[in-house]
Amino acid sequence: MNELDLDLGFTEEEAGPRGRRRYASRRRRERRKRRKGRAAALLAVIIIFAILGGAAWAGYAVVHGITYTPDYSGAGSGNVLVHIESGASTRSIAVTLEKDGVVKSTKAFNKAAADNPDSMGIQPGYYRMNKHMAAALALNRLLDPSARVLSRVTVPEGMRAANVLALLAEKTRIPLAKFQAATRHPGALGLPASAHGRLEGYLFPATYDIPPKSTPSSILSMMIDRYLQEEVERGLATKAHGVGLTTHQLLTVASLLEMEARPKDYTKVARVIYNRDHVSKPLQLDSTVLYAQSKAGTLKVSTKDTRYPSPYNTYLHAGLPPGPIDNPGAAAVDAAAHPAAGNWTYFITVNPKTGDTRFTNSYAEFQKWKIEFKKNNP
Repeated sequence: MNELDLDLGFTEEEAGPRGRRRYASRRRRERRKRRKGRAAALLAVIIIFAILGGAAWAGYAVVHGITYTPDYSGAGSGNVLVHIESGASTRSIAVTLEKDGVVKSTKAFNKAAADNPDSMGIQPGYYRMNKHMAAALALNRLLDPSARVLSRVTVPEGMRAANVLALLAEKTRIPLAKFQAATRHPGALGLPASAHGRLEGYLFPATYDIPPKSTPSSILSMMIDRYLQEEVERGLATKAHGVGLTTHQLLTVASLLEMEARPKDYTKVARVIYNRDHVSKPLQLDSTVLYAQSKAGTLKVSTKDTRYPSPYNTYLHAGLPPGPIDNPGAAAVDAAAHPAAGNWTYFITVNPKTGDTRFTNSYAEFQKWKIEFKKNNP
């Protein structure tokens, strides 16, 4: 009898002790195989469920990430000063607010902005905000003009430095004397060497948002920095070279245009200035005489005025005055760099009310127009 006979109908008793042991051993092996099979099947089921569960969780996470908007509730607490840059989009504002701890996420603010068409009206400036604000409340705060904590000052083209200081003092409520004191330390303001320590011409006319706690020095420095930025971006050095001038001289001519002409005549007046300077004729500009005497608000210049001793008196001295007589804007600077073509050496605004300005190369014609000017300005 061989060992296989144990599986062919023999009982354990008939197989004998040795057969019984072999039979029991084989039964144990079979049971282990069945247990391993069940365990493998169970493990396979677990793995399948794990994969399905992971996929479901991943899908939930994706959907949740798309639909969930992290946001605070309520008006928040504490405070933070937020600066909204000029020209900032709502998306860049959202980044600023999240970085400053005002809103919980850019997504929340962008959603609030998308739901509110007034969001396009957010003005640049400084705002006192709370931390941890609901995005919609943060947006409402930015749309409230009373929430801005700054002084906005618009400096017009052609304003003299003395008047700029007075305007800044009025708008910021900082005493004028402090602004005047700041001008006595031009080196601390960032003036270029070509300015020779004078602010005139370098206080760029523009609208400025002045941060809280600004000082006269920091405000004037901001304006000078703006001029220097314009000088580089507009290539003023190259433009000045194109008409045989330095940048400082180009500013000087532009400042004369601001005082002597209306924008439509800037390029013609620039040509008169260059033509007279080319033949060494004194410019004889009333604006420079009035500036030398700190006079403003008048068009009348007497014979005595034309004899006033000052390097700015263009009746006494040929060539350009030593520097600008006001703070010119971009249009005047461009006109100074691109004068009109013509042989004119005289011009006069016959009627200041209508702006009737005439140009000629004839002294006799100029004298005739002067009579007409006096009739219009008795």
